[in-house]
Amino acid sequence: MKKVGILAFLLASFLLLSTNTYAATSGWKLQNNTWYYINSDGSYKKGWMLEGNSWYYFNSTGVMQTDWVLVNNQWYYLASNGVMLKGWQNINGDWYFLNDSGSMHKGWLLDNNTWYYLSDSGRMQTGWLYINNTWYYLLDGGAMKTGWLVLNNQKYYLEQNGAMLTGTRVIGGSPYVFSSGGALVSTNVTGWVDDRGKLYYFDKQGNKVTGLSTINGKTYYFGTDGVAIQGWAAIDGYKYYFKSDWSMHTGWLNYQGTYYYLNPQNGRLHTGWLIEGDKRYYFTSDGKMKTGLVTDGGKAYFLKADGTLQRSWVYQDGKWYYINLDDSFETGWFQYSINDKWYYLDQNGVMKTGWLYVNSTYYYLNSDGSMHTGWLTYNGYKYYLNNGGAMVTGQQYINGKEYHFFSTGELNPGPIVNSTNYNLTLQEMIDIQMGVNPQTDLYKNEKAYVSSTYIIVDPTNPGKGTVNASTLNVREGTSTSDRIVGSLKQGDTVQIVSSLNGWYEIRFTWKLARAVDVAYYVDPKNFTIDEPEYFQFLILSKSAGTSAAELNSKTLMGKGILEGKGQSFINGALKYNVNELYLISHALLETGNGTSQLAKGILVSSVEGEPVTPRVVYNMYGVGARDSCPITCGSEYAYKSGWFTPELAIIGGAEFIGQNYINNATYQQNTLYKMRWNPARPGTHQYASDIGWASKQVFSLSRLYSTLNDYTLYFDVPVFK
Repeated sequence: MKKVGILAFLLASFLLLSTNTYAATSGWKLQNNTWYYINSDGSYKKGWMLEGNSWYYFNSTGVMQTDWVLVNNQWYYLASNGVMLKGWQNINGDWYFLNDSGSMHKGWLLDNNTWYYLSDSGRMQTGWLYINNTWYYLLDGGAMKTGWLVLNNQKYYLEQNGAMLTGTRVIGGSPYVFSSGGALVSTNVTGWVDDRGKLYYFDKQGNKVTGLSTINGKTYYFGTDGVAIQGWAAIDGYKYYFKSDWSMHTGWLNYQGTYYYLNPQNGRLHTGWLIEGDKRYYFTSDGKMKTGLVTDGGKAYFLKADGTLQRSWVYQDGKWYYINLDDSFETGWFQYSINDKWYYLDQNGVMKTGWLYVNSTYYYLNSDGSMHTGWLTYNGYKYYLNNGGAMVTGQQYINGKEYHFFSTGELNPGPIVNSTNYNLTLQEMIDIQMGVNPQTDLYKNEKAYVSSTYIIVDPTNPGKGTVNASTLNVREGTSTSDRIVGSLKQGDTVQIVSSLNGWYEIRFTWKLARAVDVAYYVDPKNFTIDEPEYFQFLILSKSAGTSAAELNSKTLMGKGILEGKGQSFINGALKYNVNELYLISHALLETGNGTSQLAKGILVSSVEGEPVTPRVVYNMYGVGARDSCPITCGSEYAYKSGWFTPELAIIGGAEFIGQNYINNATYQQNTLYKMRWNPARPGTHQYASDIGWASKQVFSLSRLYSTLNDYTLYFDVPVFK
């Protein structure tokens, strides 16, 4: 253990800072035998201070502290010169360990590959230590003891983790008996010993038994360490199986759904043919009972699901044939009655494999000759064979998902990127967008000011004010020439941060966007296909083709009220032709992962000022929730739409998004980019005012897609003049 003494008091270093204790305007100051540190503004330093490589602490009156000090529930030790100490320290005859942060260490400590224990008071412990129902022994130097310990003429054994052993234990292959207090009682042990799940057997001389051994009529196998084996074991070139009671198994064995046979006389694993009564079975070289086709000695056999022999297929000279009951060879397409699979045998009766071209149609026959259906990966390319086995080409819908295949049958994996040309320049697009007051939270940490003339301060809360002008501009500086970043209406409340020359600094998150930032988000060239932001060009009228179970387990688990609602999103997607992953991504963003007020339900008793039958409503996409009245407007919209259950809100919101944007005959805003910027009619029918709205949506959407296995992405990227 490395032990460091208390550092010497370096008074000279302080004298270099100030020889006249009252002359310096800042720095160290000695007054009445007490050290202070004066800040540049003349105030006393308080709390922690780092000077050079040393930390100091000053109390609430500015006095430099020494000795023990409690800060934020952590103890620190400061030398007589005020320097915070670290590492091992001997203080008043007791050893303590101070972490790199200076805080006093408590509990277990690993230092230089040696364990120590420090009490709640920080003192290093020695001798016996009882923690969590376990005894440990710490040497005089504090190091945790392992292995044998002789103490007061008693022997103890402490494991590698320091725990003292009790009861009957095996150490180094030899048995020992320890008392409940840990003292060694006896080394004379015979018979079975179960040491924490490891089973041993010691003969009459107390020697551990190894290898195969028959005890009380049962055979066991003990390794060279004396531990009895369970499960499979290879012994002298033969395989055996030992049961959960460690005894050797004989006869039939069902292991993890596979049957094996072990010789009843010697327990050895059987391979090859087995005749049992009038039945024949075949076991592979690794002992597994074979079912299905088997080739042995140049002949073919078929073994049923129970492993018994059945004759049908014949293998000869490297070729498969099928022999009918009349001994004729089957030719052409043939459906095998045992597995209902289709095979093709040529005019000579030879079973075909690989690609097959018949009647102007391609088929694929697996290596076992069976006709392939569904997806096929061949030479690194993917193909799809329909239920009739025919290879498909062109546009196909498979399990509700759209795919494209080349004329040669290979899947076009995408992404498939299309573009739409618009009859305006990028600058014209930016100018139009700037005219409709786009907003952003990019500047949320920048200051915002309003004229104090038009703010009535709450007399009970000086940090709160109310706007008393019909329209009040919010600016980025304290001058009417500074840029306007937003506006407030009569009656709006504001949070006042500070006052400056007739202006109030206020909390104002959403500000009018600058042209340079609008240009960044408007220009498609700023986003590349390998970035999540590229998903803002994803065509949202095409389904992802996932299942409710997959959505519930991979995307909606732990998402508040949305958890378990996968089928509702699929229903809304199919009914209104909207991508279900987009609906989920949109809902997660708008509801804060299913936890917002609108998502969890709001009781509405009036709509547009008129009383209505009180009902709880839900709104999963923020439809109708304007910036000025998100909760009231959003809930009243939901009431008028009849969204009285979460499911109705999910499906109804899908209808709104589909009819008003994605599948709208007039606007056709079928990508997030189009929904935000509407390049066909810029400045109108735009889903959000936030310039980063489309980019924010895509991270969740991209992540959701990453959970799927097979999909094709279709993008539509705008092109400006």
